[in-house]
Formats: sequence, C-alpha cells, structure tokens
Amino acid sequence: MAMPLNIYDVVRVNSLMECMYVCVQDEQCASFNFGTTIDNDTTDCELCSELMSSCYDLEPKSMFGYWRNGYMGPESATSRILTTTSNDSTNDSTTPTNDPITTTNDSPTPTDDPITNSPTPTNDPITTTTGDNCGGSIDVEAAYTSGNEISLVDKNNGHYTSTVNSNGSLNSVSARGNLDLLYGGLLETIIFREINSVGGNLSDGVNLFFNGNDIHCMDKSWLVDNLGLGCLVHGFWTKTITQIFGAGTPSTVNAAVEATSNRTYLFDDITVYISERHGLNVVTGSLVDSYGIRDSRAENLWLGIPNGVTAVAGWPDNNDQFLFFVGKTYYVYDTVAKQNVLGPLCVPN
Repeated sequence: MAMPLNIYDVVRVNSLMECMYVCVQDEQCASFNFGTTIDNDTTDCELCSELMSSCYDLEPKSMFGYWRNGYMGPESATSRILTTTSNDSTNDSTTPTNDPITTTNDSPTPTDDPITNSPTPTNDPITTTTGDNCGGSIDVEAAYTSGNEISLVDKNNGHYTSTVNSNGSLNSVSARGNLDLLYGGLLETIIFREINSVGGNLSDGVNLFFNGNDIHCMDKSWLVDNLGLGCLVHGFWTKTITQIFGAGTPSTVNAAVEATSNRTYLFDDITVYISERHGLNVVTGSLVDSYGIRDSRAENLWLGIPNGVTAVAGWPDNNDQFLFFVGKTYYVYDTVAKQNVLGPLCVPN
C-alpha cells in the first residue's frame, strides 16, 4: 500500500524545471511532486522532506510526476523521476531537463501541401561552411518547432532552443538540459502532433519520440507513454512506426516533419514517405505515397534537400520553408523553389 509523503510546502510554479529548482535550492527538500489535478488548471509543486526510495513510498495522484534528488558527484546535483504512479513498476530515469516541451494552444486548420508563397529573399551577409569547419557546433539528431522557437536535440539527448531570423538563420542557442528522463532512450526524431478532442479540450496534442522503430508518446502534462492520459486515450504505448504512420513506412527514418495539420513527411537516405492522419482527433494515419527524394515528379516538394539529413523542423513564420539539419550544419529549404535558399551554415553553439 502506498504511504503518504511528508509534504511540507506547496508552491505554484510555471514548469517542471522551476519545481526542480525550488527543491534543489531548499535544503529541507528531498523530493517533490509536480503536476495538475483533473479539476484544477494550475500547476503545483509539492515539496517533500523525505526521499522516495521505491514506488511503494509513493502516494499516487493522477496527473502528477514523482521526483527525488540525487547526486552524480560532490558538485553535480540532479533529479530522478520514478516513471510510474502504480506499485508494480521500478523503472526510473536520470538527468534533469529544463522547461517541458511547449506548444501553442491554437488548433490547426487542415491545409493542403505547404505551397502558398514565393521564396523569401535574404540580403544578410551569411557565410556558408561545411560540417568539418563547425568545431563545437551542436551535432543535431532531432529538431522540432515549439511555439515561435526551434528546439534541437543532440546525439546525447542534450536539449537546446533557438529563434529564427528573418532570413531563416538561427540565433544563438540556449541550453535546456537533457531529455534522458523522458523514457530512458535516445531521441532520434521528434514531432508534435496536434489533437483537437482529447479530454474535451479543443486544442491538445502529444509529442512523439522516435527511437529506432519504437515511438513513445508524451502528453501536455509531460507524462510519458502509459502514464499520460493524453497518450492512453490513443491506446497503449510504445507503438511502432508502422502503427502510427501506416503500412509501408520503414522501420527507421532519419527525420520527420508535420508539414500540415494532417500530413507528415518522413525521410530516410533516399526516399520520402507521406502519411496522412485519418482525422484530427486521432494519432494514427496511413501511408498515402512514397517516392525517391530526387524524383522529378511535380508533387515532390523535396527534390533539392541536402544529402545526409539528420533532422528537419518547420519555420514558425513561413509555411513554405523548412530547416534541414545535417549534423552540425543546417540549410533553409524552400518548397516553392525546391532548393536551398540559405546554407550550409554551422549550427550555433
């Protein structure tokens, strides 16, 4: 039976990371609960004076994540999440991260392919480069659009954010911690999938994390897989690429992007795969087409993308242009011109 925790203070916070900081800076705090209740939209950080050494120490509360402080070394404090609210699991992950992945609350309107404007010219003096010259640049493994920011994940799950200039180039990045704690595996591709009918909320969504052929889910409360109500409404997790994107998609992809509200493009080394969702209230879809990246057919938007793509993200202010990453370099690609209009540039460090 779960034992109640000794909660000595409850603090109103804006994010999971803020709750972690409050606990780390308070000598009395040994662990904390973070989350929102079903009937309350506010976010609470419950500070506890006792460590949670096992799942049996937890007092389950819907929509809450349970954490404890630990130490990687004498000067390196970190947090550990026990990724369960039941009494029969011992799975835990390590390493803190900063703010949860955030998204806008505007419901998307279904559209056709993102071809609406002519390419945006740039007059800024940008110097192109190659990956060999990029030194300490971030080696990008995954990228996604988060509100008006571009979020980047490196090969070690390091998480960074940047904003985009008017010509498509990235500003300096801000380190946002590490995403190891999400489910304990490396994130190879990330997309945000808007859902418009979860729990009666007209604007909702889930993040989908690719790790090989496995796809994990995180809901808006930052709860992963079967812990998240926003994920469980779509069945049990983890799922496979085929289950999410349809029969005929490969078991691994290099990059993926939600180009419209119901259409996803997935890329491997030589082929682009197009998956469309069956409705905006579901997470799954079907493969509707695939063809070679260099295929000259008119409907191929991606004819001129760079070789060796490791990640792709939409540009928040331009539906026709996308940022393609090749390790430590990136390009701004225009789907109207079907060519790179900027790059290669070094990813900021």
